[in-house]
Amino acid sequence: MRCAVVPVNRSDYLHPAAYSAVTMTWELFSPGLYLVLYSNHSKRVVESLRELRDRLNVRWVELNVTGFKVKDLMEEVRKRTQDCERVYLVPSPGSNVVATSLGVLSNSDPKFVLVNYLFSFGAWHWLYYPFVPRIVEGVELYPQTQFYRGQLPTLEFDSGNEYVRTLTRAVASLNRRTSTSGTEKWLEAVIGGTRVSTTKLDVEVGQAKKVLKDDVAVELSGAYELKVEVEGKTLPLREVTVDQRVVVDTNLIYWGVHTYEVRNLLLPQCSLNEILVKASDFPQHSIVLTTFMALRERSGFLPTESSQCDAVVPRADPYMLEGTTVLTGDRRAFELWRGSPLVRYARLGLVKREGVRVALHDRAMAVANLAVYASMLGVESKLCLEGTDVCVDLEQLSNSPGSPGRM
Repeated sequence: MRCAVVPVNRSDYLHPAAYSAVTMTWELFSPGLYLVLYSNHSKRVVESLRELRDRLNVRWVELNVTGFKVKDLMEEVRKRTQDCERVYLVPSPGSNVVATSLGVLSNSDPKFVLVNYLFSFGAWHWLYYPFVPRIVEGVELYPQTQFYRGQLPTLEFDSGNEYVRTLTRAVASLNRRTSTSGTEKWLEAVIGGTRVSTTKLDVEVGQAKKVLKDDVAVELSGAYELKVEVEGKTLPLREVTVDQRVVVDTNLIYWGVHTYEVRNLLLPQCSLNEILVKASDFPQHSIVLTTFMALRERSGFLPTESSQCDAVVPRADPYMLEGTTVLTGDRRAFELWRGSPLVRYARLGLVKREGVRVALHDRAMAVANLAVYASMLGVESKLCLEGTDVCVDLEQLSNSPGSPGRM
């Protein structure tokens, strides 16, 4: 019997890391037993994985390792896997102590294989496998070993939001169709018969604009790099937002800020009001509203008056704004805010778009978004693996019923 040891007790991104580790291990090795190691603080996360356990229909043993020393943990794992012919040790979602224990253990017996997963961040940071392309979550094995690829069941990301539901269903469907082959390809959107690929996005993004006849979907997709002028420097957005609470103006919603890893994001009430007004007047702005509501589910909220953000953001509660970085892509708003009391307790930044994004995993998100937004706007679209005929028709996908196992 093949077995997998998966710790679930790291300090950050615990649920995504654990979910990815369980599903990727199943797809690569089809283990007959999962030994899940957890600590007191991670018990609820382990409980949340039991529905996935049932969908995989696999033996599942949970072990609380709170307080275990390295030597004791090694002995316990060795004892509980003594009947396994091959044991895959997966330290990626584990704490330092557990990861060290599994690393040392992997050198003690040829039956142990150390499996490290390289989790994606950037544009895909809020999702996890199988809801991210296989190619963005790599695997390292020590020593190299044979794969026993298994077919993933149909899994669904738990969201009632149309944008999130369509995106995750499409990507998971592509992964499921290629589970047994392990095909690793970037994504390609086919919009109204026009192909827009990850590796050629800088050349083909213009074609997407022509087909969609509007810049809204292209800008919202996250295709463009955002940089910030702040404190006399021009920096990538990701560098400005590290370990910061960030307030964004409405224009950053339109420019795809949801595709950036901003952990402590505050969305002002005035942004919702502005988007609602535009969506009521211009149907193509409905995709912005749907995306905003999805982003709101994983962000904080800044109460403001129900008016234009230019005027009301500086009048928001100073206690909530203190220590934040406030970003806008509107120079007029930036100059207005720079002359207000806001600068006494917040840092201001002016955001600019500077060409198509370079990182391929970020481009892949933009391509997937283009396919999803085109579908939401009524344009025929497919999401494919680049350079192949493995595709998902998004109209058919959005009309299909949800699977019985929502994750």
